Amino acid sequence: MKENNLKVPEDLAIIGIDDVSFASFYEPGLTIVAQPAFEIGKKAAELLLNKIQKKAGAEEKLVYRFEPKLIVRESC
Repeated sequence: MKENNLKVPEDLAIIGIDDVSFASFYEPGLTIVAQPAFEIGKKAAELLLNKIQKKAGAEEKLVYRFEPKLIVRESC
């Protein structure tokens, strides 16, 4: 970007995924899509425990959807 004299966000928008702690410290701050990591981990642990304990439904193939969150900062 620097070689081509491109500036964020004037010439180029940048979006990252996952709200890593340093995303807000970049200049400009990085816009990100945050994943609900805690909720995903909690569901994964629940499914694993059900499988270990052989509870009903543990073998079913299910789809879980978790709502991401867009955190807009200066990079867009």
